[in-house]
Amino acid sequence: MADVVAADVHAIFDTGMDTTPFIVTARVFLATYKSQAGWVDDLYFEIWRWTAAHFACMRDPRETDVKRLDTSIAFEHGPLGQGLKATRYGQQAIALDPTGILATASEPQRTLFEVF
Repeated sequence: MADVVAADVHAIFDTGMDTTPFIVTARVFLATYKSQAGWVDDLYFEIWRWTAAHFACMRDPRETDVKRLDTSIAFEHGPLGQGLKATRYGQQAIALDPTGILATASEPQRTLFEVF
């Protein structure tokens, strides 16, 4: 299987910044789930690519709503704690995962305390 490279990420995420660190981060992040999910190589490649774009978007957010007069610009990325759901790139990675593991990974973790 081929590794994701910067050109692969730039094909879906238009940015002038180096995406190599985000590719590495995505690979490390997905390593936790890869064997459990059993993704075939082509699917893993696409999930890796979209996840790298997600991490890059968190650093370099995309404009989502631009108004011309009286200038108003909104940028893409949701509140902290949304995980992959915070960007359209992360949402695509979740959509590509037929196992649902990434959707679960993006849910906030809650701690339960019991008082005796």
